Amino acid sequence: MDKEIIASFILILAAGGPTRGGTVGSCYDPDGACSDPCPCATACYGDSDCDEGYFCQCCPLSDTDCWCDNGVWTCGGCLDFVAQCQPLPTPTGPRGYSVIKLGTLGGTSGSANAINNLVVIAGEANTSTGYRHAFIWQNGTMTDLDHSIGFSYSNAVNINNQSDILFDTGVPGTTTRTSLWRNGVTTQLPTLGGISANGLAINSAGEILGNSELPHIGEHSFLWKDGTITDLYSAQGITNASDINSFGEIVGTVWKDQNAHATLWAWHDVIDIGTLGGLYSEALAINDRGDIAGVSERAPGGNRVDYPFLWTHGKMLDIFALGGINNYGCYSFTSLLSLNNCGEVVLQCPEGYIFSEELGVRRVADLVPAEERWNVMPRGINDRGQIVGSGYCAACNYAEVPILMMPTVGDLEIDGDVDLADFAKFQRRFTGTLPPEMPGCNRADFDGDADVDAADYAAFQKALTGPRN
Repeated sequence: MDKEIIASFILILAAGGPTRGGTVGSCYDPDGACSDPCPCATACYGDSDCDEGYFCQCCPLSDTDCWCDNGVWTCGGCLDFVAQCQPLPTPTGPRGYSVIKLGTLGGTSGSANAINNLVVIAGEANTSTGYRHAFIWQNGTMTDLDHSIGFSYSNAVNINNQSDILFDTGVPGTTTRTSLWRNGVTTQLPTLGGISANGLAINSAGEILGNSELPHIGEHSFLWKDGTITDLYSAQGITNASDINSFGEIVGTVWKDQNAHATLWAWHDVIDIGTLGGLYSEALAINDRGDIAGVSERAPGGNRVDYPFLWTHGKMLDIFALGGINNYGCYSFTSLLSLNNCGEVVLQCPEGYIFSEELGVRRVADLVPAEERWNVMPRGINDRGQIVGSGYCAACNYAEVPILMMPTVGDLEIDGDVDLADFAKFQRRFTGTLPPEMPGCNRADFDGDADVDAADYAAFQKALTGPRN
């Protein structure tokens, strides 16, 4: 790192640092004129004399950059784009993460289930009539996906980075069908001959994984692509599939001697990835670098208790054991685990946790504003570390509401402050001493331009708070 940057950082620390951290946003364009990250290296900072919770939106005009000047947001200065500050719902305050309530579809409750790297969110929420409908949330606006389906219930299951949404529709307790929402058009998927089907995952290639009833009895996992549905059991012997990555690798479970084993189907290979020591394991999620997350017994015998794992580089890691979490395990949280391409896992067991190899395990309750008494249930995480789920709080009358958790800029340790420990992590990324990371996974790349440079240092300097008291 440049000596001038280090020296200026030390001077800031000696002066006590700024009293308020900022929020760096990202660059979006609802008309698709900007890619992600945007061609302009844009950064929009929350400040004490401007409303926080803004992001910079690129438009095909002239310049870019966004800053706060005497209480007024000002933009200008980059290539052929202009950054315009657009309001997001106001965050409730940093403490590792800020919490944004996304709203509902007219009712009182809901849940955000998945988020992509464009910060487009899919979930479900109650309408004013009490029905539960799937929604898409983008740039502060929640849209009901159920208006063209006609069923009384729908739930958005997953979303890819093209903002294609996989959601289930039906009448609770009777028939369920899987649908794809793409660019405003809804397509209902076929089944394997039975009445019902449910969706599990959609990858960046638009391949959809799900389960479908057969004509007479039972169900098989299926893969849908470009209008064609394939029975995965008949084609590849795949049973109980759970997730698919961008390379078409599938994870799930295979039953052996009345016990299930977490399994990876990679091309023509079938790989049993083992257990944490017990007889049972289940693979629930796979990312694009081949990491697998799931649950496993630690020891055989008695009532089955599951513990979360991350399988990476051919080794199964016990998440709670690595984090020193004194937890008695979970009896079931199959649908409440998510894995991003950076190897970060969010889960419920029964509390919410976030795990990475670098930082270990954190209780989500310790990362959100304590004064609001949030009880958070995380359900999805994108490559930027932004988390979605549902939460209860006093201000919500303790109703379950959809939420978005935004990481505090500069808090690379996720401990609620931006201090020398975070600077040490920033410096390693600035100087390139860390191993190469997946695109979009470098937490020090605050402006999203695929490098860590002086602009990111400026953002870090602005966010500096010193240790939390």
